Parts: sequence; structure tokens; C-alpha cells
Amino acid sequence: MPSPKKHPIRWGQGLALCLAATTVPCAALAAEYSAQPSVTLQETYNDNIRMRQTPQNSVTGTILAPQLNLAARSARWRLGTDLRWRAARYHGIEGLDSNDRSVNVSSQIQSERSALQIGGGRARNSLLTGETAAADVGLVKSQSINITNSANASWNWSLTEKDRFSLGYQYANVTYEDSATTSLNDYSQRGPNASFMHRLSERAQLSLQASSNKFTVPELEQSALGQNINYLFAASGGTRTLSLASTTNTLRMGIDYTFSETLEGGLSAGTRKTSSDSVKEKCESGTIPIPPSTLTTCRVTSTATETTESRGSVYNASLAKNFAATRLSARAERAVDPSGAGAIVQRDTLSLGLQWSKTERLVFLFSAQGDKIRALEGTTLSVDRNLYFIEPGLQWRISEDSGISLTYRYSYLWYLSEADNAHSNSVSLTFNQAWRRRSLSR
Repeated sequence: MPSPKKHPIRWGQGLALCLAATTVPCAALAAEYSAQPSVTLQETYNDNIRMRQTPQNSVTGTILAPQLNLAARSARWRLGTDLRWRAARYHGIEGLDSNDRSVNVSSQIQSERSALQIGGGRARNSLLTGETAAADVGLVKSQSINITNSANASWNWSLTEKDRFSLGYQYANVTYEDSATTSLNDYSQRGPNASFMHRLSERAQLSLQASSNKFTVPELEQSALGQNINYLFAASGGTRTLSLASTTNTLRMGIDYTFSETLEGGLSAGTRKTSSDSVKEKCESGTIPIPPSTLTTCRVTSTATETTESRGSVYNASLAKNFAATRLSARAERAVDPSGAGAIVQRDTLSLGLQWSKTERLVFLFSAQGDKIRALEGTTLSVDRNLYFIEPGLQWRISEDSGISLTYRYSYLWYLSEADNAHSNSVSLTFNQAWRRRSLSR
């Protein structure tokens, strides 16, 4: 039985630290403290929430998601804490209920020409019914929980009126509470980034960006037999990957351009290089007689580190057009993302959006997106798949602080390694209430 995961920072401790960060007064500078609560209540229906290829029972669910933002700020600095909780209860299929929550802290110190930003957070998220990253959508067919601890820092410096330089560092550690049953892998990613921006004119801005990201999977999940035996099932190849460490270096150039008051766009493109070190076990095939048949086995013969290297392109292009009552937008992106499958994946995304304001209160929305996800290397299960969805909807603004929306979503998931595909239909009715920010003291 796998040992339970240990999380050194508990939710209560994290909340206490966050509240302290936003309520400790600064003796040197006068500060203003404020709070803004909000809440979302949603009723939803889904005919295949687990995205399985065979017919499934439909589910209905109720989701309650309150949020509280606390802030403290002065002329030179600001502190903020964002607290979220999301409780979901479903009927029709057991095991889907979830209680997700997150705490995020941000801070900024501002001078005349530079700004230092430091932040971090902790989030508990449900993979099937929560906000799942595209790289992990469709990997699991039953409810699973992941815990993400993150931290980031950046420094921005205005060199001149037209030139700006920034340095940053990001860290994230993701663990899965039931990785042994879902075949998902704990991983971490970290790395620095730098960018230089030059404003050519009031309409155009050039950028140069460089980043290095290290992705580490300390222990890839294996079969239920574990790792402390000499005979393993060998379904193919006679090898298995024990751990993975890869580094992706990216360099890109870009331009943002305002064509007119109603048309704007941006384009950035560059190259990437990914180097991976995989610790692999090799074995000899054999058989064990188990009457009335035999069992194919694999006897471990050696353990070695295998180094691979791949190169490719990255890009991000966007275009938006505003009309009197309509906004059209389009985006195309190629990115390299970490995945709980124990692999770096390349994600190609194409999305379209439409927003039409019928009246001051009624808005029609439409969005469509396609994601092509391919593993670069190091995976222990097939992650290659295409994900598509279309989502029309209506929004009705009740007041300045509240609104209601009705959306329909059709999702289609195409697994390249399986003969059948999966699709689902869902309908959601959502009420949002965001109260105005209130000053606590000054």
C-alpha cells in the first residue's frame, strides 16, 4: 500500500499566514485595507461527465463557490489574498462529490522605475469536476484529487520611456492523493524567465522572451505488483521508465500591434529545445508455467539512464475585432506543458470567440476550441488525444453586482490509442453575485 502523501503546509496555517500578510499595518506608510466577497451558485446537467466511450448515466449537480479577496495597499506597496472554496454535489453517479479550495497570496513593491512582485498559493482541485488543465483532461475516468503548491517572483524595470526589462522565476509542485489507482504521477516544475520589451510607436510593441523550465517526475507509477520483485509483467518491449527529468529552453520574439481603434492583434514565435533524462529498467522475457497456461514475465537485467533531445517551435497568435455591439476574437497557440501522465506534452490550440450585446443587460456568447495534445517523451500511458468543444450561452445582467447565465457545451474527446471516442452534452445555469469592494480601515 502506498504511503500517505505528506503536505508540510496545512490549510489552517496557510490561511493564518495569508490573513496576517494582509492585515499587519505598516508604520511607515499609510495603508488602506479592503475586502470584496463574491459567490457563484450553479445547477448543471451532464450526460457523460467521465468522458467514457460507452453509454453512461446522466448526472445533475449543484455547485456553490464563495470567494473572498482581501487587500492592503499604499502608494508604494500592495498585499492581496484570494480565498476560494468550491463545493459540488452530484446525483446519478456516486463518487463525484468534491470540496475544492485554494489560497493565493500576491505582493508588490513599487518604486519610480521598477516593481518587485512575489506571490504563491496552494490549491486542492478535483480532476473530473474541477478546473483541470488541458494537459490532463481525459487522462482519468474516475474522480481524483491533486494538490498544487506554487510560488513566483518577478522584477520589472523601466529602462527608458520605451524600453522595459523583466526577470522572473516560477515553481510548482503537484501531487495526486490517489496516484496509485489513477496512474497519474506527482511532478514539479521550476525555472527562470526573462523578457525585453520595446515600444516602437503608440501602436506597436516588440518583445524578446527567453525561459528555461525543468520538469521532474521523481517516481513514475508502475503496475500493482510494485518495484521490489524481480519478475514483472512485460506487455511490450521489456523496459519501463522509473523516473524522468527534462529541461525545456525556449526563445521567442513577438509583436503586439493596434491596427485601429477596433482592431488589434499579436504574434510571437520562436524555438524550443527539450532535453530529457529517463531512468529505465531493462529485462529478459521469460515464462512461468501456471496450469493450464503460462505467464509471460520479465527478469530485470539492468538499470540505465537514457538521454533524449527534441526540438520544435512555439508560437502564439491572437486577433480581436470590435464592432458597435459585437466582439470577435481568435487565437492560435503551440505550447509545451507538464502533465500528470509523467510526460512533457505539446499542445496545439485553436480557439474562436464571439460576444454580442443584444441590449445593455443581455449578452450572447459563443466559443469554440480545439486542442491537439501529443506527448514528447517519457510517458507511461498513452496521452495522445484531440479535445474539441463548442459552447453557446446567454448572460443576463440583473444589476451592477449580479447576473445569471445559461450555457450549453458539447465536448468531443478523440483518443488516438483507442478505437472509440467519447463525447458529452452539458447544460449549466449559473448565478453570480459580486459585492462592491468595501474599505475596512485607513
